[in-house]
Amino acid sequence: MSPDRVSVIEGRRQIPQLPESLRQTNAPHPGVETLRSFTPAQRFDALGGDLRIRELRKRIIEQPCPLADLSRHLFDRADAASRRETLDLLDVCTQAISDDNSPLLPLRGHFFQRTVSGLWACASAGCAGRQDTRLDDDGWPFGAVYLERRLQCEHCQYPVFELVQCGECGAEYLATAEVFRDGKDWLEPWIQTENEDEFQQELEPPETDQEEETAEVYPSPVQAHPRLLTTVSQATTRNFRLLQEGLLEHSGNAGIPVHYCSSPRDSGGMRCPVCREAEKPGRPFSLFKPVRVGAPFLLGTAIPALLEHVKPFEKDLEPRPLEGRRLITFTDSRQGTARFAAKLQQESERDYVRSLLYHHVADAAKPVDPAQIKKLQAEVSALEPLAGTNPVIQDVLEQNTQELAKFQAPPMGRLPWEDAADKLLQNSDFKLFL
Repeated sequence: MSPDRVSVIEGRRQIPQLPESLRQTNAPHPGVETLRSFTPAQRFDALGGDLRIRELRKRIIEQPCPLADLSRHLFDRADAASRRETLDLLDVCTQAISDDNSPLLPLRGHFFQRTVSGLWACASAGCAGRQDTRLDDDGWPFGAVYLERRLQCEHCQYPVFELVQCGECGAEYLATAEVFRDGKDWLEPWIQTENEDEFQQELEPPETDQEEETAEVYPSPVQAHPRLLTTVSQATTRNFRLLQEGLLEHSGNAGIPVHYCSSPRDSGGMRCPVCREAEKPGRPFSLFKPVRVGAPFLLGTAIPALLEHVKPFEKDLEPRPLEGRRLITFTDSRQGTARFAAKLQQESERDYVRSLLYHHVADAAKPVDPAQIKKLQAEVSALEPLAGTNPVIQDVLEQNTQELAKFQAPPMGRLPWEDAADKLLQNSDFKLFL
């Protein structure tokens, strides 16, 4: 194609001008809390007449700005409190609309949330990296903690292993593997062999028969035996000394003392030394999960909160969940996204049913008569001076005191199973959406 047949059409943003009366005004706005009580038109006039807000509007129009820069412009600082105030002010600015339906500051924000792909900890309890930090506590048996995988601690050069937690009680351990090489025992990081994305990790494990669990064995590294690095106070430990290069010494004074538990010969997997729960046979570390906060967890937490602030669907009067509010998310895992969507739907239905039943149980609680409580309090006050001289009065006092405590306790609501089912079936939202 000849270049003379190509036309380049450039687009430019059309920014509506503020009224002349506002551009000539320099009156500070009354504050975010006061602005929230204004109508959209009143917010537009109050914010448009503030010189700082007009300069902020001009800055954002010219180019994208990080939140920290906007905070410095408004408050001359960029700490967490000022950034929070800046977000509150920007939120009010987006809700300022003139009488001719022109918004003061329409915004599009890009927010980034860091995921946690795991935690790694130094095996040495005497690590210098834990000093003068919150890790320097008797309850923490390991050394410095890292957010990225590494082999050696930068503070003391001892091996670093991934932190795992018991799926039942949450006790912390380090996932390691004992390897026999060159006639010696070595402690190395355990290598996860299951190919599982973060969306699959959020799913509840399926309930299978014991025979199927025993038959399904995942391969582990050659001659690598899983070990849980624990504290000395836990019962099923064996004591060794670990050198900086990862060599295990059965005797001597070199290195640091380490204590780990292994799989008993009569069982198929390791047990948590705290709660005694056992992992699945043939699946090392199936009970002990790494510390991960991935996209599924963050989305599952953020989506309900975000949807509350989305504008309801107004095209028709058909009843819809959350008044038709919608939100689009994108991920790199097609299968994981489908499973996550189903899980999110299931959790929302469970939460709705729980909330519905909770309110019905609360309504079923019988209110306590304040006059009855006041009467019992007066009787107890009158009997207390006389109780020491007469055993009969002492018995009456104890009876009234117990009755008073019963009346003052929070009322207990009860809802029979049949009534709960009937109330669910009578609820219109339950019948329409669940």
